[in-house]
Amino acid sequence: STFIKAQDKYEVNILYLISHALVETGNGQSDLSKGIKEGNHHYYNFFGIGAFDEDAVKTGKSFAKQKKWTTPEKAIMGGAWFV
Repeated sequence: STFIKAQDKYEVNILYLISHALVETGNGQSDLSKGIKEGNHHYYNFFGIGAFDEDAVKTGKSFAKQKKWTTPEKAIMGGAWFV
């Protein structure tokens, strides 16, 4: 799985990564975890990076777009690098 790859590459415990993602995405139910469509791409952000409470979806998507997190795998790997 991508979480295992992220753990191995960035030396971040898989339990932490999964727990963080579950909290930030409301157990995988948030729009950021399902991918927000803009143009021809979907943007994903499983860790809430760059998301601010006043408009978490917009700011979280903007960060994901900046980082080119256009697949769940890219978002997990990028998020693991960030944390």
